[in-house]
Amino acid sequence: VDNDQAVLLSRPGQPLSVLVREGDPAPYPGTRYGSLIGIWVRIIGTGPVLAGGDPGAVFMTSLSGGSSAVSGPEALVLVRASGSAPLARIGDPIAGLPGVSLSNFEILTFAYDAQGRSAFVGRRGGAVTSSDDAALLRVQPGGPIEVLARQGDLAPDTGGKRFGNNLRVLTMDALGRTWFSAGLDSEALDSWWVHDP
Repeated sequence: VDNDQAVLLSRPGQPLSVLVREGDPAPYPGTRYGSLIGIWVRIIGTGPVLAGGDPGAVFMTSLSGGSSAVSGPEALVLVRASGSAPLARIGDPIAGLPGVSLSNFEILTFAYDAQGRSAFVGRRGGAVTSSDDAALLRVQPGGPIEVLARQGDLAPDTGGKRFGNNLRVLTMDALGRTWFSAGLDSEALDSWWVHDP
């Protein structure tokens, strides 16, 4: 088993500790963490320290083992010093959209808050077309994947223009408000938006 990659926790005045290591059991039945570093990890060290006195991070990872017929080999995981928890995995259903599931992560754009709530851009599979398959999604530990904005939706106060497929997460604050950018129709320039729950 490959095990030369790890996510480390650094705290002032304390030695480095390993949060998770390649080859460790992952929080999905029958799976282990695959590649942790490189294309799947993007914001370790730049996101907030998770709240509750149990520090950690949210990151994307590849998975090995398990049933690829049920869901895919990539996932978004919440990992704390006390253990890890699943957030979203390729193949998971998307709330409120029957027959639609997560088919791809846009790995360069996601953010999380101190509670582990995470916002990311994903592609959706199933009952969608190329004109509405991109979406800004949010998930919290133990909760479903929710749609915040989707390609093809009417953008507020724009005179009938619609969000394009170039959705990007900018940041998320402690109240769960999510800032994102999106093009409108075929415009080349992006506009900035905030989703306030």
